[in-house]
Amino acid sequence: MARGNVELQCTICNETVMVWKKFSQKWQVKSWQDEMLEDASEFVCEHCEKELHEKEVSRINEKYNPASLNGSEKQVAWAEDIRLKAIKMFANDEKIIKFICSLNDAVWFIDYRNNLETAVQEAYFNGKY
Repeated sequence: MARGNVELQCTICNETVMVWKKFSQKWQVKSWQDEMLEDASEFVCEHCEKELHEKEVSRINEKYNPASLNGSEKQVAWAEDIRLKAIKMFANDEKIIKFICSLNDAVWFIDYRNNLETAVQEAYFNGKY
């Protein structure tokens, strides 16, 4: 078992963060470290990433007023993230975004999470939902 460490600086708050990962083979560490350092100019810490996500959700809520999702608390939280991904996928199509925001079944988003683009298009164009 090997462990790789990389010290990165958040591009938003400038905080330095130690990122680490476990590997089954020692040789994997160096390539991971090189890849992480290569992408360092785009690194965002967890705290800033969470803030950016919350701002994006607020912006979408204000602009589109999406329907409340039905389901358990965990299903709704998960489905909200999936719905946000769907909205990003169709960023250039206001009609489909409004359709996505009209869907209120958390389980639908969860069930189609791995085939989201196709599922949204089929539901929208075929009037299945």
